[in-house]
Amino acid sequence: MRKPWYIEIKATKFLYWYSKFTGTHGGAKMAAFYPFIFTTSEIHPNMRPYFINHELIHFAQQLETLFFFNWLWMSIESGYYTGFKNMTLFETYVIHASEQEAYDNMFNLEYLQSRKHFSQFRKYIKNKPVIWTEYLDKKQKIEESI
Repeated sequence: MRKPWYIEIKATKFLYWYSKFTGTHGGAKMAAFYPFIFTTSEIHPNMRPYFINHELIHFAQQLETLFFFNWLWMSIESGYYTGFKNMTLFETYVIHASEQEAYDNMFNLEYLQSRKHFSQFRKYIKNKPVIWTEYLDKKQKIEESI
């Protein structure tokens, strides 16, 4: 498999406002809009490859859903979880199928080589394996390792 390419743009203010919109309370470190990855300088160096991998998983999702359907599905999920399940914007963000796939596999740097097409729909619509506290624990361990 060939190495994925992307254009990285430092966009701290954009990510701040984007994260307000998505419910992550100004905490977004990166965002993917194929072929661009918007980043901040607030990323711990040990976490950088994992965040890039997370965004590359979003690239795969965006490409196979022709971009528009990815955003359409996220809107449908957001409406369902906020409207029927009374979840906050942050809870809705974390439980999206696309985010579940990306967070579940971001620490596996080989994931994109074995990823099956439409995995976000095949595995992550009903199955929500990512528990936010477990993710934060993994992240902290990686940041502490030098």
